[in-house]
Amino acid sequence: MLDKTLDMDKSTPTSSQGRPSHFASRNAQEENKPESRKESNAPSSQRKGNDSSISDLLAAFSNYRQGQAPRGSTLGNKMDTSKLAYPGNYLDPMGNTRGGAPEQLPLPLPVRLGPNLGRTVKVNPTRNIDVGRAFRQLDIMCNRNRVRADFNRQRFHERPGLMRKRLKRERWRRHFKEGFKGMVALVRKMKKQGW
Repeated sequence: MLDKTLDMDKSTPTSSQGRPSHFASRNAQEENKPESRKESNAPSSQRKGNDSSISDLLAAFSNYRQGQAPRGSTLGNKMDTSKLAYPGNYLDPMGNTRGGAPEQLPLPLPVRLGPNLGRTVKVNPTRNIDVGRAFRQLDIMCNRNRVRADFNRQRFHERPGLMRKRLKRERWRRHFKEGFKGMVALVRKMKKQGW
């Protein structure tokens, strides 16, 4: 019995010929295929070749071009399939067929911030700026930008605790100076009014 089941003697078949197999096979008979596969909407010339999803997709597109919308389509007749014929259009949706990399705009040159920026005054006799006047303007610019104070502050390392105390002291002095100037201006205004 076991030999017959394993088909050792090749005398009796192990499975009945009338029952189709449940597993997919390349050698499946035409009569065992489901009826829905036999009756498809595509023409028989397209079904005889490579029966794959790509051929089904192309058949659906050809039906669409003839005026039939694919089953389940909500677009109606608004779909543009003219660009599907040329695969190069996927890379360039605007239809430009130029090759190579896209053009790159030149980058702007970086601004050069040298150590003399804001600390130079050019001598120009046509604008009435001689050497003496240029030095005076440079001294005014350096005082306004506190260049000397920055230089002295950066000469030595300052630990964070001392920096916090110095900033607090400078902030208090600045506020006191502004308040004192405001009080003097108020006293002068009241004196003009006759107080």
